[in-house]
Amino acid sequence: MSQDVLRHNLIRLYILKVSHWFMLVMPIVVLFYKANGLSVSQVFVLQSVYSLSIVLLEIPSGYFADALGRKNTIAIGAALGFFGFTIYSVSFGFWGFLAAEVVLGFGQSMISGADSALLYDSLVDAKQHDRYIKHEGRMTSVGNFAEASAGILGGFLAAVSIRYPYYGQTLVALLAVPAAFTLIEPKTEHNRLELGWKQIVDVVRFALVKNLRLRWSILLSSVVGASTLTMAWFVQPWLIRAETPVEIYGAIWTALNLLVGVAAMFAYRVELKLGRNRTITLLILLLSLGFVASG
Repeated sequence: MSQDVLRHNLIRLYILKVSHWFMLVMPIVVLFYKANGLSVSQVFVLQSVYSLSIVLLEIPSGYFADALGRKNTIAIGAALGFFGFTIYSVSFGFWGFLAAEVVLGFGQSMISGADSALLYDSLVDAKQHDRYIKHEGRMTSVGNFAEASAGILGGFLAAVSIRYPYYGQTLVALLAVPAAFTLIEPKTEHNRLELGWKQIVDVVRFALVKNLRLRWSILLSSVVGASTLTMAWFVQPWLIRAETPVEIYGAIWTALNLLVGVAAMFAYRVELKLGRNRTITLLILLLSLGFVASG
């Protein structure tokens, strides 16, 4: 029975991973904003709001997963993801896009971590917990491949209509909804937490105040994530300025993602050779040099 549950959940977790990373809109999102009359500053306001939405629920979402169950938390996130892209598809201005980003940010924070936890619990039930890294790695690889493939398709769809990638993205997000709602909650015992604001505040205080190592890990992750995301968002304004054909956007985005994938494959070797502290220092240095080189 546990083996059947594992296979059942693995299929749906792969669908969730693909639906999250098959981003048809990413290669042309700035072009889409420009076509709808937004300035570059408004684009970055939208992304700041999205990031803030994730941050507001990132730590409490782990608490929700314990209180509501992994399946229910993932299902809520998947539904919000579909709702967010639906709003995008029917919106034509800044405020509609802002509402969509808030919904998408909340949805992403609900899924983040809960999917990995459900995978691990499913493996524990099937007495295969030692295969967690293997399955997590495969899902990450599938996600990278999905993102690279979506880049090319998104570029061609945008060449027909700048809004087509968003229609397609809404359908992709819809695939995640039945996959999430048909997950099976593993029988692994967890102490269900009482749902309340006091408990949420306690979780946040522990992560950001009491546990120094966790606090600095969160800060480092936030800085690195914000830095790389900012650089990624500057790519499309540069392409627009260079008058790059729309159908080429997807190919460029795919090439960049493949480069990231190759670097990720060898990242663990760098850490083994240099150690964690030197690797982190090198990472910060490379990020800084990247911004300097970009002018």
